[in-house]
Amino acid sequence: MNIVLTGLMGTGKSSVGKRLASALGLDFVDTDKLIEEQEGRAISEVFDCEGELYFRSVEEQLIKSITSSMHGVVLATGGGVVISSANRELLAKWGTVITLSAGIDEIIRRLDQTSTRPLIDDTDIRGSLEKVLGERRGLYATAEFTVITDGKSIDEVVVDILALVKA
Repeated sequence: MNIVLTGLMGTGKSSVGKRLASALGLDFVDTDKLIEEQEGRAISEVFDCEGELYFRSVEEQLIKSITSSMHGVVLATGGGVVISSANRELLAKWGTVITLSAGIDEIIRRLDQTSTRPLIDDTDIRGSLEKVLGERRGLYATAEFTVITDGKSIDEVVVDILALVKA
């Protein structure tokens, strides 16, 4: 069994993914963490120095590697992994794709205000998030399931996902 968590930043992919993997006895993998390890720098630095196209290329190669070599995984993806049709296709064949969704107010509340997020303008966080979500909403909707995380604890979201994947 493989489970893929997609969704906009701040929807809970990493925190929910860790807890879900533990509940299912699966390994947890976070694509952003792997890219940071591989690149030796933060995602924001990769975007700043190399650009989004470079980052998406690295991300796509990582998705190819993960889907061809790993099994028994809960995979937390970066928010933009869905931009690539190749990624969407590989991930859908490899596992159960679940989009985690939250409202903009909830995402703003959850985001670490001290960290820099690519594609987010610190002077207009709401506008930036609305723009990115608007561009990706239809792509997130291609997931097999969508789980709303607004106002829910990590454990409550895990319970919701377990009910879906065990059904």
